[in-house]
Amino acid sequence: MVYQYIAAVLLSVFFLNLTLNLWRLRVPQAEALAGPVPLVSVIIPARNEEANIAPCVSSLLKQDYENLEVIILDDNSTDATADIVKRMADKDSRVRLITGEPLPQGWAGKPHACYQAALAARGEWLLFLDADTVAAPGMMSSLLPAAVSDGAALVSGFPRQQTSLAQKTAIPLMYFFVLSWAPLWLQHKGRRLLSFSLGQIMLFNSKEYWGFGGHAAVKGRIIEDIWLGIEVGRHRGRQLTLDLSSLITTEMYDKTEDMWQGLVKWTYSVAALSPIILATLMLIATTAYFLPLCNLFGAISAGQNSVLPLILVQVALIFLMRWLVDNRFGESVLATLLHPVGFLIWLFSAIWGLGLRLTHSGVSWKNRIYDGASQVE
Repeated sequence: MVYQYIAAVLLSVFFLNLTLNLWRLRVPQAEALAGPVPLVSVIIPARNEEANIAPCVSSLLKQDYENLEVIILDDNSTDATADIVKRMADKDSRVRLITGEPLPQGWAGKPHACYQAALAARGEWLLFLDADTVAAPGMMSSLLPAAVSDGAALVSGFPRQQTSLAQKTAIPLMYFFVLSWAPLWLQHKGRRLLSFSLGQIMLFNSKEYWGFGGHAAVKGRIIEDIWLGIEVGRHRGRQLTLDLSSLITTEMYDKTEDMWQGLVKWTYSVAALSPIILATLMLIATTAYFLPLCNLFGAISAGQNSVLPLILVQVALIFLMRWLVDNRFGESVLATLLHPVGFLIWLFSAIWGLGLRLTHSGVSWKNRIYDGASQVE
């Protein structure tokens, strides 16, 4: 019974936090800016993105916000990425292609690509986008006024995740974990040290970005977006997290095996920070989000009617929380029902990532191996 009460208390706290987050998470609306319209430099790091880069860039060129430049950093691609961008640049002067330098020792690929492109940017605002994103026409005219009016150094948020049937098992859990654990609602209270950012879309005030060193400050981080948010917080910059699901769509992974590698990359990076932190997080998550489901079947099988009502409350909270998040970001009820399967995938990826870290085997991402010798975590 002690465990049952612990699980119930954890779930109650997480439910309250998630509810506050969803309540305070605002959707930016298109607004006119007072005064001169600032130049926005949109920066896209691209490594072997021939399937994604044209839709991404095309959606940016259709923005109803015209004062922008689009900089694509070709990060040593071996496919047709650069050729596709060259053709688009020939047709529209707002598009620029930069050929990336070889990856130096101690740098992860994405921070190095973003940093090179940022050096060439001229905008007052720097918008970093992943190549697998597609923007709605009103994205920029909604995102930038929110940043300006809030005095934000960094704006990030939650785009709409397009998922295949297999990916519905695990990808929606990413938002679920963040919204149930991180007190993002405190950002609206002006808490400058509260950090969160998602690398698929990050809008920086240029002066603030260079003030903390930009991507060079996180050059050895595989999950550089989290660390960029931390750097902004350390320098007491204002951060804003938004619901961007109506403005940006993204398909993170083409294949299920890519999804697995992405999850392992994330858990490996947490293990690189501290194996104890990763183990603690997964213990808490297992206690709150998975064991109640196992206990339900166990209690029914054993006829433990005295504890059954408490377990039913726990299970109801789990699926209510999942539904609230999935419904908010356009996921189907199927994703909610697949919660146990998705959690096991995350748990196994954490175990795998922890094993890679403890054995110094390194992790693979975008055809690069990051291990102890690379000085990348």
